Amino acid sequence: MYTEVLIKIQKEWSEKAVLLMRELLPLMAPVSAFSEFNKRERQVLGELLSATARSTESAFLLSAYGQLWDADVIMRSVCEGTLKVLYILQSRESFRRRVEEFDTDLFEISLLKNDSKAQELLSAVTNPDDREWKPIKDLLISPEKRAEVNQRYDRKNRQELERRWGFTGLIAGLTNSGDPLFKGFTALLHEYSSASHIHHADCIGIGMPMERDLRNADERDSIHLAHLSRIISDGFGYFKFRVMTGYRFISYPSADAIKAMKLFENNFSALEDEYGDVYKRWMDIQYPS
Repeated sequence: MYTEVLIKIQKEWSEKAVLLMRELLPLMAPVSAFSEFNKRERQVLGELLSATARSTESAFLLSAYGQLWDADVIMRSVCEGTLKVLYILQSRESFRRRVEEFDTDLFEISLLKNDSKAQELLSAVTNPDDREWKPIKDLLISPEKRAEVNQRYDRKNRQELERRWGFTGLIAGLTNSGDPLFKGFTALLHEYSSASHIHHADCIGIGMPMERDLRNADERDSIHLAHLSRIISDGFGYFKFRVMTGYRFISYPSADAIKAMKLFENNFSALEDEYGDVYKRWMDIQYPS
């Protein structure tokens, strides 16, 4: 359906994005190496930062082969992981409490959920004691542990924690805090919602890709490139916010932070310049004056 020219363009742009992101990832090193983090805090942040970087690259690799809708689903994960990084690193005062909530409280609650689902699966099979179900049985927790977690986190507390750490809760927490760095973050709700349609395969999610494929060639190709450029821009935009929030948290020297941000902007601008104004071209085709 797509032309050889379009296939070549999407591969070139996406591969350049992967290479540039790998080149810029060391900008986060001062945050990862911050001397005041203890071992546990460093591990939690390191895992979150690695997850967002890995998934960003996965989205770019999907884009290289034209799988933009699936890349949107992966970028949804990058967005949510980024929000968790920003939420944890928002301030020194709340830092350790939020690490505790993320790494201990939510983990304990997840143990309960995994235990419940494992029990349901094992009760549905005829041979739950067979060796093949050992990986599932390993998810079960002891009655004592189950009672302990239920006592520590009653239903109301569990729901409140999960609400606060869910996507809309994180957005609300950051935007309503009055922190100028996160002003206007509610704009992220639109892209997240669109990707959710794809993720859940609802009537909108299955219809959007099909509708695009049925458009005429000019419309289809122009919106495809605009979509591709947006995925790449989102990946770098989320990375930029992680870096900026991290630098602020560790009180990174202003001169070094400015230099790092200038390096980011110059390199990303050079990549963006290669796109040309693909969004304007799509707008001119879709909504002619």
